[in-house]
Amino acid sequence: MSNITTLPNNISYYAAQDKKQDGSEILVLNLSQTYIEAIPERLHGVDRIVAKEGQIKYIAPDYKGEVVVAPQGQVWRRRALTHREVSLRKKNYQQRNGMAKGVFEQSYKAKEVCAGYPDEEMHLPAGLRFSWNPQTHKGRLDAQKTLVETVGEMANIEDVKLATPEVIQARLDRQAKFAAQCAGKNARRDFHLIACKTGSLTLRYHSK
Repeated sequence: MSNITTLPNNISYYAAQDKKQDGSEILVLNLSQTYIEAIPERLHGVDRIVAKEGQIKYIAPDYKGEVVVAPQGQVWRRRALTHREVSLRKKNYQQRNGMAKGVFEQSYKAKEVCAGYPDEEMHLPAGLRFSWNPQTHKGRLDAQKTLVETVGEMANIEDVKLATPEVIQARLDRQAKFAAQCAGKNARRDFHLIACKTGSLTLRYHSK
């Protein structure tokens, strides 16, 4: 797997026509024109996700907004996912992330047979921050907490902040160092187990 470095095209961000109970605007992230199937962790500035029916398969446990879906091409049939549907998708997220930690910050779909789209278009990385300017009716995206280097066309986003190449490289170096440490620990553990099984190493137990 590789890190997500590109955000897909056709994401849109805007204020909904309806408002919250306190009168503030409901801020919408529309993913219905993308292949994105997961709502990431630490997604800020989003009160509502709009997607196609059946599109969203995973929802990060910390997402508190609503998810509205509709059959493709039938906007008038929009509906909000029920509490049960959201809970199931959050459970799916936890299970999938438990099997492969960080899977929702990395790309893997394009490796699957017959995948007809870039792997980066399946997920958004954790740590995206959207904000809305009610005067200009334009949004901003702060992706400095991610490894994103390239951003596609996004409607109503006037400014995007990305991490500098130096910061990205430093994060990649830390990631590689951590992976090497894990590999070393696994290798030592496997060597120890094999040595014990073959009798070339005697286990010693130390009592306190």
